Amino acid sequence: MDREEFVRANQHSLAIESVMKRMKSPGQVTETVVGPMVVTQYFTPGSGVKKSDVQKVNEDIARALKVGSIRIVAVEGKQDILIEVPRLNRRIVDLGELMQSETYAETGAELPVILGRDTQDEICVIDLSRSIGKPKTAGDEVFILKQALLKMVWCPIKMIRVRASVH
Repeated sequence: MDREEFVRANQHSLAIESVMKRMKSPGQVTETVVGPMVVTQYFTPGSGVKKSDVQKVNEDIARALKVGSIRIVAVEGKQDILIEVPRLNRRIVDLGELMQSETYAETGAELPVILGRDTQDEICVIDLSRSIGKPKTAGDEVFILKQALLKMVWCPIKMIRVRASVH
């Protein structure tokens, strides 16, 4: 995270707390996680403040942060409420970097597929063989390959960025 994004995240924390206090729903931002697309603010509401109270001021918070919209999510089993704010400068997720990561190398998956990064900036890898089964014959392998291709999400070629690496 660059300095500008860090300063902006801190300003957002203060603005969220200010809006909530003004709306008689005090609390505090206890943690900030910067992901590739959003900055997640962990808001711990004061006593008597419910998630619905925070949802009611959704637009007020977005206006205070000078963003089009925000997303508010309750965390099951915790008091925290996540407030996801779009990043000003979204980070490009480098597929080569993900493929060289320990997370990918240590998955133990038979047919690993990298989905990218989640909002918490964690690498998401799934085992496609678990969702479509294991091959028993050569014909099964072709069928599984076809299923895998059908499950993949295709995007316009201009959305794909390839970076050459020299070894």
